[in-house]
Amino acid sequence: MTIEQFEHHICVLRPVLLSIGISYFGVEDDAEDAVQEAMLRLWVVRDRLQPPYQPIAIRIARNCYTDMLRRRKLGTLAMDGTLVERTEPSDTGNPHTQMVEQENAEWLWHRMENMPEAQRRIFQAFYEDGLSADEIARIVGIKVHSVRTVLAAARKQLIAALKMRSDK
Repeated sequence: MTIEQFEHHICVLRPVLLSIGISYFGVEDDAEDAVQEAMLRLWVVRDRLQPPYQPIAIRIARNCYTDMLRRRKLGTLAMDGTLVERTEPSDTGNPHTQMVEQENAEWLWHRMENMPEAQRRIFQAFYEDGLSADEIARIVGIKVHSVRTVLAAARKQLIAALKMRSDK
């Protein structure tokens, strides 16, 4: 898809994405940030997009909205884009349980950050965004079997790291 085609087909949908974002956040500034992220994601996969464009644009935008809301729930973003506080301790339980929950969340976050970029994006799309393997395959432009292989490898790495951590 050329720049002109992208602008014609996808950028025309920007007001629709923005109005949906405002319904998520209630504030235009946050919705605008999420729409920008969605437009970037769409730009990256523009060569693989197939008509109709509106459903995939809305899906990607909603995933961006959800990502932003999750990041807020998990912590605050520093100016460089890193999370300052990764999780909020649970309201229930004793201080030790809250500390263990915090450590576990930070450990998992760190493991996911250290995954190879492609593997992490597929893993997050599946587990955090709730996309199916078929949807991920279509968006990324690989076979469904490859998506499942990447997910299995990511799970295997996390399980192995978890076992090593529990053996310490």
